Amino acid sequence: MAVDKTDKTDLTTVATPATRKKQTPQETFSKIYRAYINANPPNSLPGQAAQIGSIAMKWIETRDTSFMDAAISYCHQHKLPILPELLEHVYAAMTMRINDGNSPKRAFAYSAREKLFEEMAKLIYHGATLPHAAELAAYYSHTETAFPMKASTLQKEYPKHSERLVKFTQLIFEDPHLTMDEVAETKRNFEAVIRRKFPLTKQMKGERR
Repeated sequence: MAVDKTDKTDLTTVATPATRKKQTPQETFSKIYRAYINANPPNSLPGQAAQIGSIAMKWIETRDTSFMDAAISYCHQHKLPILPELLEHVYAAMTMRINDGNSPKRAFAYSAREKLFEEMAKLIYHGATLPHAAELAAYYSHTETAFPMKASTLQKEYPKHSERLVKFTQLIFEDPHLTMDEVAETKRNFEAVIRRKFPLTKQMKGERR
């Protein structure tokens, strides 16, 4: 039987037998966030649990299956397990993709962008200005990743995520378990990166207004 892609009445339902009840985006975020906080995987941070929950919430809001690819990619990057609460949605996205053939490329681009924002946040925490952090991130994206982004775009988009990213850096760099020597060494390393001159092209910089 043909699938009617205009009918989205079932698109907020997790496609597993045990979870036929519709979930709101906020319910999905809360469920996955609590699952990762309670599981407390090794070396995990509360900010990472929130990020996974946010990606899943976007999946519920948009039903873009690429967001589940982004969740898998994020877990892989940060060495986090895919918990059953997340796996339910991964399965639902996989089932939907069989029907609509949605490409995963957007998911990896999304994940790469989030990684750049996190690196920008670390640089800003250690004294970089937003424009300079955006330039450094843009240079890295053009030379080290498959998803290059312009500094102008990163600078424009970063403030939309700044509240979450400030908390992210505080969790990393204000950990009470860090020694004074570790804090000092980390600061020196980031300051060295900030001072270093990188050969940015016009394409990397983009157009700033």
